[in-house]
Amino acid sequence: MTTYEQIVANIGKTISSLTSTSNSAIWRRLAAVFAETINTVLLNQSNSEVVIETAARTLRVMGKQYYIDTALAFQTGDNLVVVDPSKYAYGYETVDPAKQIIKQVAIRVDAQKNVINMHVCTQDANGNNVALTAEQLAEFSNYMTAKSAFGISMMISSPTSSIITTTQLLIRYLDTYSLSQIKNSVKEILITTQGTLLGDSPVFVNDIETALAGVPGVRDAYFVGITCDGAEPTNGILTPASGYFNFSAALQNLTDIVVFNPIR
Repeated sequence: MTTYEQIVANIGKTISSLTSTSNSAIWRRLAAVFAETINTVLLNQSNSEVVIETAARTLRVMGKQYYIDTALAFQTGDNLVVVDPSKYAYGYETVDPAKQIIKQVAIRVDAQKNVINMHVCTQDANGNNVALTAEQLAEFSNYMTAKSAFGISMMISSPTSSIITTTQLLIRYLDTYSLSQIKNSVKEILITTQGTLLGDSPVFVNDIETALAGVPGVRDAYFVGITCDGAEPTNGILTPASGYFNFSAALQNLTDIVVFNPIR
């Protein structure tokens, strides 16, 4: 039964006198007007429910990975536009990796308070993690607010990178390889490792040693007295307070704390 038919039937039951031929034309016209209005409201409600359901399914706004991916996609200097009207999805008209300055994203979620704490940073020309400027942080914060779920508060900051250093880094290498070649490769591994996205994951000391031992010509590598922000590892794990780290200048520059021993 259509909305119009329902209105006619209900009025006929309630006010029997209106069923006479003399009055029917007037109230049937009124019923048609009310029916059209109700149908329009119901249609808009149905469309809204579909849009909301589709957007929620597509955006996955509660997932940690969504916020990491969204942060990395930030483009400084560009404005957000509607890229998918059917889902009310915002993005950039043109994707430009050269403007994507966010290189590290560390997220900690407080589910009870519906708060997401996010630490972010960029990188300099030498591959070091560096804090955003005040202007960059303000622009990024506005971007994340526009891309976040309703009801979720975001605390965004860009702290100074944590520092990993050591008393000694001992490296044994095959004497058939030149020392300069080994040093260049070791430095490259250190820079690559600190630039790898952590997402607030802990740092396993053994993973760093394994990466260094993977350098062609290196037999093995291990740290003595390694620390992060002055704290020793717990069960072989370092936890950067900022969520990301740089190796100390002494390590990166391969000063005398890095000891290279040739072996046959």
